[in-house]
Amino acid sequence: MAKCMFIDEWSCPVQRDEFPLEVCKICIKARSIHNESTKIKVPENGRKDKTEEDLMEISNMIEEVENEEKRTEEKEHVREELNKKFHEGELSVDEYIKKRKELPKVSK
Repeated sequence: MAKCMFIDEWSCPVQRDEFPLEVCKICIKARSIHNESTKIKVPENGRKDKTEEDLMEISNMIEEVENEEKRTEEKEHVREELNKKFHEGELSVDEYIKKRKELPKVSK
């Protein structure tokens, strides 16, 4: 496993060439919460190896972030299509405003 680019003592469980920085933020937050609430027995060699469960948990976090990015992209695409229809005159001002209010907010 590669080393974490933020904390030297950690190994990065992500086995991809590129991934969003948000994954690192979630990983660091998850580890800090986990460390605050979990007591572990350190093996004699001084380090705790990642269990299959740890790797699965981190993999699920990565998937969550990727899914949120896809949902954000889809929301943005719908918003762009609506703007295009309005600018091309396919929607009246009232229709456009009504449809914009129905769209979920896109957070960046």
